[in-house]
Amino acid sequence: MRERLIIGGISLLLPHLAFGYDAMRSWPSGDVRFTVALEGGPNKVTRPSGGLSDGSANWDTVAADAAAAWNVPANRIEILTTSSTSAPAQGNNRNDIGFSDDAFGEPFGDRTLAVTFSNVGGIGNPIRMVEADILVNRKQSWDSYRGRQRAGVFDLRRILIHEMGHAIGLDHPDEAAPPQQVDAVMNSVAGDRDSLAPDDIAGATLLYGVPLSPPAIAIQPASSFVEETGTTQLSVGLTGGTPPSSPTLAYNWFFTPPGGSEEWLFGQPEATIALGAAQRYDAGVYRVAVENPDGVAISNSATVSINPVSSSQDLRLYNLSTRGLAGRDNNSLVVGFAVRSTSTRRVLVRAISQGLVPFGVQNAATDVSFTLRRIDSGHADGVVASNNDWSASAQKDSLAQAFRDAGAFPLENAPKDAAVVVELTQGNYTATVELAGGADPGVAMVEIYDLSSQQDRQNRLYNLSTRGFVNTGSELLIGGLAVRGTGARNYLIRAGGDTLQTFGVTSTLDDPTIRVFDEAGNLLRYSDDWDSPEFLQESLRSTFQSAGAFMFTDRQETALRLKLKPGNYTLQVAGLNKGTGNAILEIYELD
Repeated sequence: MRERLIIGGISLLLPHLAFGYDAMRSWPSGDVRFTVALEGGPNKVTRPSGGLSDGSANWDTVAADAAAAWNVPANRIEILTTSSTSAPAQGNNRNDIGFSDDAFGEPFGDRTLAVTFSNVGGIGNPIRMVEADILVNRKQSWDSYRGRQRAGVFDLRRILIHEMGHAIGLDHPDEAAPPQQVDAVMNSVAGDRDSLAPDDIAGATLLYGVPLSPPAIAIQPASSFVEETGTTQLSVGLTGGTPPSSPTLAYNWFFTPPGGSEEWLFGQPEATIALGAAQRYDAGVYRVAVENPDGVAISNSATVSINPVSSSQDLRLYNLSTRGLAGRDNNSLVVGFAVRSTSTRRVLVRAISQGLVPFGVQNAATDVSFTLRRIDSGHADGVVASNNDWSASAQKDSLAQAFRDAGAFPLENAPKDAAVVVELTQGNYTATVELAGGADPGVAMVEIYDLSSQQDRQNRLYNLSTRGFVNTGSELLIGGLAVRGTGARNYLIRAGGDTLQTFGVTSTLDDPTIRVFDEAGNLLRYSDDWDSPEFLQESLRSTFQSAGAFMFTDRQETALRLKLKPGNYTLQVAGLNKGTGNAILEIYELD
């Protein structure tokens, strides 16, 4: 992990509206000792002829003063410095500070002032700092002073305060996702601030303000026996140690499938694993390691047993919907679906924006239209239907009746939303949502209802895919499916990001995640990288192939094979750590 501080102009001090620090990791309690080779190291920089402007004796003294700035808010550690003549090195279990011509072999950028290299250790998702090395670009001009930045010469003290912040676990608030505009010495651009701001102090206090003791497990995860598609969970409770909400605490769950080897479950960082819609592959042995910088506790093992239920092809997808950010060009909201039928299907398609406002969506697009196209291979692409304002359609009354027949909410207060009822033959279709009337980008939703009376395993809607821009907050990519019938059926649910680049899509979401909710809003499943657990990869690859889905090129994309009972389900695609970009959400009905 490496952090840089770059040269900037005179930074304006922004109003402190909220704390913006980005805290990630921390040191064990006690002394954190740095070996400083600024004054006597092999890459020594000559001090100004008149001495350092703030009266410091030498460069090592400046480093000691910078370290001391953090010792009050970071009260469970004490940062100490010792002078040395040894060149900084990586992987020597020593925290080094020194001038350098490069960043351990990599050239400094022209605007780079200093770099911090941080190493962490521990189990699974480590949070315990084990080494931090700070390299200062000796090609820049250096002094130590207070107040506004001076032209052509940089203040080593404020730069080292910044780099020490990285060394104790803080990141750049102005480069968080989304960026946080706060006054902080930890911002990525060097400015006029030469001391800790309240935001910096809050970050250090969060990580180091509360005394720690090694975690101790008071409540062990319990074994359970559950029917497939039912609900169970595994939880661990602590006593003493770190508060459960602290960023200095990590939960690392491990799983052993029957006859297999134990694996770390990536993407399960909480005290509880929810196994809603329990699947056969959930059966096995679980345990959790709870770690803070001062120690680790490992739980007893718990066994989850699954009673399988048979699959039924009598279930069908009655309604498919998706909500996302409707933009322009590459950021358009594009929804695809498939119809399987021996005859025509009567289908209601709606594109809704202002109709979302009564449901609390504040950034809905003001006016949307859509175009429905058939896109089968070997079939000439063509427009099947389109609509702008549904209320201006000659079929307004019949559309309102179709809304009622489908059980869809009315749109009387959203006359600029769009809707059509259309007869579709078997094939693949896309609905592209456009911004109408010069509307600005905003949230929109596409709904597809199968209105035909003939509903059987040979005549149905059976797939949905949505490509859209994933933002944060209410601008995530959200899908919905209504499953009707009896029994239970298997579905493949996927969220792709970087693989879309092979199809010409740019600005893709680097690391998508999926959350699956039931109709009561309960979280059933959370999925991050599709390659965890490893024992499921072969099965997922086979499922991709049988469903006709393209293969992922990035392990950070995500996929779930789920057996679901009749009901309404919501799927939420977000970027890990609030990442943004174009993504695709896919739902496949499996035979």
